[in-house]
Amino acid sequence: MHLVLFQIDSLLIFLLLGGFQGLLLALFLLTIRRGNRRANRVRGILVLIFSAHIIIHALGHILPVIRFYHLNDFIVISYWAFGPLILWYVRLLTVRSVQWTRTNFWQLLPFAAGLVLMIFFSFGFSDESFQKASDTINRLMLLHLLGYLVLAVRQIIRYAIVIKKTRSSWGNINLNWLRSFVFQSVLIWLSAMIFKFFDWLPRSLDFFLSIVSVYIYWNVYTSLRQPEILSIDFDDELIKKKYEKTNLDPERAAEYLQKIETAMNRDKLFLQNDISLPQLAGVLGMSVHHLSQIINDHFHQNFFEFINSRRVNEAQKRLQDPANDHLTVLAIGLDVGFNSSSAFNSAFKKFIDMTPSEARKNRS
Repeated sequence: MHLVLFQIDSLLIFLLLGGFQGLLLALFLLTIRRGNRRANRVRGILVLIFSAHIIIHALGHILPVIRFYHLNDFIVISYWAFGPLILWYVRLLTVRSVQWTRTNFWQLLPFAAGLVLMIFFSFGFSDESFQKASDTINRLMLLHLLGYLVLAVRQIIRYAIVIKKTRSSWGNINLNWLRSFVFQSVLIWLSAMIFKFFDWLPRSLDFFLSIVSVYIYWNVYTSLRQPEILSIDFDDELIKKKYEKTNLDPERAAEYLQKIETAMNRDKLFLQNDISLPQLAGVLGMSVHHLSQIINDHFHQNFFEFINSRRVNEAQKRLQDPANDHLTVLAIGLDVGFNSSSAFNSAFKKFIDMTPSEARKNRS
């Protein structure tokens, strides 16, 4: 019988290189000065924890004579902080003026408790007892993380609702990569739970970590190329479907409605491509809540639909006017307030059930 000092294969090399690549990427995110710096730092910590886990896991197989066992479990305990960090990352991207509160410290309590328990078991119990305790803690950790991922999904949904209720255009706001990051993270950790609960073979875990590492690094590189997400102030009243205990009496509501009709039909404020609910409320001299309530109750639309339906109607008139034949379809779309061809086509299809080009061809 001989002692194996060193063993390696292509999968372990891939994991090791991926881990060191992740460390460089984490360093970049922690030090980059452009964009949302606080969000980048949180993302950097996430990548750092995962990359350290990959490196220690790979070294444990490459150099089995060296005991990385406890060190690997201590790194895994840091995943207790993954859930709060992912939620903070999403909030830092979507909410303006996020402040560190006492709640944030409480969210890290499971991580601190898991770390203390791991230290206690590592020095006071046998390897077998330590392994049992570690497995139990890690399974609870996966459930904890999944709960925070659900909260992150909820935050993105709330953000999309507020955007539609307060802005007339998505502009450069692209939530696809953020949705992808959170939803695919849910799938990853559900898969990890399967590994833990069903005790799949270690080599399957190597393959799983390889796939996850490729996904995480690709997602980070992709996100760095995206325009910065517009952070907004959240107002729970704007997220609710109904307004409770409003102080808007019928007489004032009728007065406000007349102002809105004038602003749309005579002044055509919807032609401003960056018009938002707070801006329009300021012009009309009413509160954001009252304006949103009237649009919802009287027109049965949210702000996004309210503005864009009028833009589409205006565009349809211009497309059917022979005097505008020298203008391209896109030029007309931009003139009425849309900021891209895709936004123009999407809105036109929604409200008219045809494309702008079809509307021009089918004019009577």
